Amino acid sequence: MHNLLQHFPSVLNLEKAPHYDLTSLNLKEMILIGAALREVAGTAKRKEEIGETLSKHLYQTLTIGKSKDPACAFVQFFHTECYSLLSPDCRAAAEKLIPKKKIKKNSLCMCLHANEGMNGKWNDLLWRKCHTLPLDSHLFTVRFQVLSQLVSLLQLERKRISGQWAGNFKVLHITNLAEIPYYQKHSKFIASLGIRSAVAFGGLLPSGKMFAFVLYLRTEIPARVSKLFEVLALNVRMALLPFDKPVRFGKNRHKGTALDPELMSLLQLLQAHEQAVFTQCAYMESALENLEYKATDLQQSQDRLFGQTLFLQSVLERLSEAIFIADNTGRMLMINQKTEEILGIGLSPQDPSVWSKTYGVYLKDKVTLCATDDLPLVRAIKGFETRDEILFIRNEARPNGLWVNVNGVPLGDAEGNLRGGLVVVRDVTEEMASQKRLAAQFAVSHALENSETIEEVNRKILTGIGEAFGWDAGALWYVSKSEDCLECAQWWQAAHTRLDAFGQATRSLRLEEGEDIPGRVWQNKMLAWTADLSQSNSFRRIRWALDHNLRGVVAFPVQVSSKILGVIEFFATEIRPMDARALEMLEAAGMQIGQFVQRKRAEKTVVEQHAQIAALSRLIAMGEIATSVAHEISRPLALIYSDSHKLQKISEKSELPTQQRAHQVAATIGENVERIKTVMHSLLDFAKGSENDPLEKATLGRLMQEVLDLCRYRFETHSIDLLVTAEPADISLECRTAQIRQALAGLLENAYDAVKKLAVKWVKVDAREKGSFVEIRITDSGKGIKPEAREKLFTTFYSTKAPGTGRGVGLRSAREIAEKHGGTLVIDTENPNTSFVLSLPKTSLISEVGLKEAA
Repeated sequence: MHNLLQHFPSVLNLEKAPHYDLTSLNLKEMILIGAALREVAGTAKRKEEIGETLSKHLYQTLTIGKSKDPACAFVQFFHTECYSLLSPDCRAAAEKLIPKKKIKKNSLCMCLHANEGMNGKWNDLLWRKCHTLPLDSHLFTVRFQVLSQLVSLLQLERKRISGQWAGNFKVLHITNLAEIPYYQKHSKFIASLGIRSAVAFGGLLPSGKMFAFVLYLRTEIPARVSKLFEVLALNVRMALLPFDKPVRFGKNRHKGTALDPELMSLLQLLQAHEQAVFTQCAYMESALENLEYKATDLQQSQDRLFGQTLFLQSVLERLSEAIFIADNTGRMLMINQKTEEILGIGLSPQDPSVWSKTYGVYLKDKVTLCATDDLPLVRAIKGFETRDEILFIRNEARPNGLWVNVNGVPLGDAEGNLRGGLVVVRDVTEEMASQKRLAAQFAVSHALENSETIEEVNRKILTGIGEAFGWDAGALWYVSKSEDCLECAQWWQAAHTRLDAFGQATRSLRLEEGEDIPGRVWQNKMLAWTADLSQSNSFRRIRWALDHNLRGVVAFPVQVSSKILGVIEFFATEIRPMDARALEMLEAAGMQIGQFVQRKRAEKTVVEQHAQIAALSRLIAMGEIATSVAHEISRPLALIYSDSHKLQKISEKSELPTQQRAHQVAATIGENVERIKTVMHSLLDFAKGSENDPLEKATLGRLMQEVLDLCRYRFETHSIDLLVTAEPADISLECRTAQIRQALAGLLENAYDAVKKLAVKWVKVDAREKGSFVEIRITDSGKGIKPEAREKLFTTFYSTKAPGTGRGVGLRSAREIAEKHGGTLVIDTENPNTSFVLSLPKTSLISEVGLKEAA
């Protein structure tokens, strides 16, 4: 024992006693405490002395960490005594818990023999005597729940060994004292002392009596440390044995004591055992220090790895994309929470061959399952990258399907060995839908901007919207002229479809208001979206639609303000859930198309009105030049009449000179008839419409002469000098001759009206070649046109003439004719008089400027 205790000061010298960190107390330290306790037992005169010394030692040497703060709030030592052997003070304390008449003489009472703690009065002898607790008392069980639980364990142990004493002992560890009901009621007291847990240990003595120590701790200890108190319980039991059974003493205990040979042998065996344990502990401490160093290093590495893992996991969980990480065998290692949110399915089966079917991974056609070897994650674990691949996902959790963008990369170690793969999946359904909406909107805008006719825009609109949204067929309906039904104006179907029968049935229908889906849109003036036609009972073409496996349909109105002009519908061979943003785009497109249709219809009406006005203008002009025509015809007719009389007289004579004279008269008659024919032909050309006349070669001089012949008499009647300063006899044009005559006549008519009431009245016509163009200038004696009137001069129905003298269509018609031929009609603002310049190409430009369609 001396060899063992030399390593630490004796328990009797508390000032030099070491401090032990209770949270890391080891076996060697507990053995030393137990050995020192037995040293005290060798000099103790009574068992209370053993309890007092050990209580003080535990209270003062057990600390929290490396500080000197006591780990125990207080330490108590209890020992059982027979009621009949108690002192009067202790009996009185016991009788307060159980009435005297109910306490038997041989009843066991648990007596507090030692107490060491933070309050000095707890160590007073009288205070301790007040804590005599009959084991049969209910209050003992209620008020001393830690001690009573330990006593219960020891009593069970006593019953188990059937009255025979044994070396068994018990340790009770209460990790959280606040969970004990009694201490919950005294939470303020517990909190004031900082008590958090408790340890109680004790054992049975050969006489059947019990001893117990209770430590109320201000810290928490691991279960490993609480288990070490079994060693201390054994040593306490060994120290108390001499006071529990008869022993042989000498005349003076302090001069020497002779113990039982059996007990002496046990003590020697215990000392040898402790010495062996102590030696082993020395070796174990060295090994443990090495292991602790390695463990610390390993723990730090694990902590760093764990921290990195937590950081990585935190990053992955915060990503808006689904993450898959698998090893090179296909075993899934990690997925994040977003995976199930996006794909509807979390961790998949480990067999890659069923991944496509489990998740519902399809190619872009939304029909073909992606092959196992083509899956991005399978490619990644085989060492291949995947960049921005678009796939379609449809499974039980996502029946409507969604589009995903997938990127995959292989994962390797520091040596470059392939270890697995990582795949990032991003939901791009809304992006794809947005792209479709933009494509459809662009198709509508492009069609409206680059179409000349309603028929052309119908075709482009159906094709553009249908292809952008991936519809399989579409139809455009317009309200009939009588506004009593819808008529199919255009049908479209995708190239990959076979919907001819359904298209034929659609084109043959006339739908009344409220009939079929287009009729309901017409009636309600609002869009209609049907996800699945098989669930609809109000679709007139349902039989044909189901025969062609048509399911989804959308229809929207073509309208201007609240007026419905028509309806556009599209069909799909799959169920199409409603897309609110697509509906907004289609509704806006319907209004744009409606405005285009209304504008084109208005333009068509304007063109028709212009044609009617032009015809009316020509008729009015014919009336105005009728006098000139009659004058032109009257003179040839008078000559014909005179020559016919000459022929009659000549025919009565038979001389040869008379026959020659008759021949000359007949020639003159023929010339005058031809003159009448020419004038009448010019008049008829002027009167009829000429927009669709073919192009022909003509001499400008002849065209001008024909127009001048029609107008000359009117100018002469009003004493207007009509001057032709250049005769363009050799200039030829490729034109519609009737339109050029009409333009020239209009300009001369405009000049006539402008000068007929002036004091100085003249009109000059000048024609000259300028490169590949011919410039015809018609100038009158007027003083020009005011600047504010120049911009309006070529608009319909605008005139600077006095009311009743101008119709406001001549100049506009002349400019339109010039532009249709690729020429111009402008006002020469530099000329002090009123001068119009008509410029025409010698070779027609109609084919280059697209005037044939415009005409």
